[in-house]
This record gives sequence, structure tokens and C-alpha cells, in this order.
Amino acid sequence: MITAARSDLLGDDLLVCKLGGIYTDTRRTFQAATRHKFIEVVERLSGRTVAAFISNYHVGPDLAVELFLLERED
Repeated sequence: MITAARSDLLGDDLLVCKLGGIYTDTRRTFQAATRHKFIEVVERLSGRTVAAFISNYHVGPDLAVELFLLERED
């Protein structure tokens, strides 16, 4: 269960999503299953292409970070 979430745009091209209260034992499976959906949603909402997606998590405290590197706008 996610108990906290926050997203921030750093500079012009890095979207950071921080999630707290993540069940880290199932996190890797969850990320693999939802990777394409995450990218699709970010591209639709931002109107930009995701050049790279990085997902990582930490145990104690339980948290995850999803990073979306966006293609530069022309």
C-alpha cells in the first residue's frame, strides 16, 4: 500500500516520483508489470517523450523513486 506520494519536475527534463510505504518485497514484480503504463501516462500528461525510465526502491524506510528523463522540447 502506498501511504505517500509526491512528484516534482527538476529542471526542464527530469520528473521524479517519490512513493512511501511501498511493499518492497513485491516492488520489482510490480515495476516490471507497470513500466510501460507509467511511461504512457507520463508521455500523455506531459506531451513529451520519455527518453529513459529508472525505478529503484529502498527497504527501511520503505520508499521507491521513479525517474523519467524527458526528451528536450524543440
